[in-house]
Amino acid sequence: MCAYVLPSAVSPAQRARHRVHLKGMLLTERAEQLLPDWAFFVRCVLDTDSLRPTASRESLYEDETLAAVRKRWASGSGPG
Repeated sequence: MCAYVLPSAVSPAQRARHRVHLKGMLLTERAEQLLPDWAFFVRCVLDTDSLRPTASRESLYEDETLAAVRKRWASGSGPG
């Protein structure tokens, strides 16, 4: 997962949209809720093979793996 700070000011009310790639294939450019609400000024690009897409392939299952990714980024530890 790669995250970057936006180059211009962003309103906290603006919804974060992140890109998610699953095994190298673009799953969505509109993923939400990957980072905590306080990180509204950050966007991320996630390329993974461990998260599971929903049947519509437009979002990710809310499971333990996704929770672990969120927790790691919220703590500032990054993807490692």
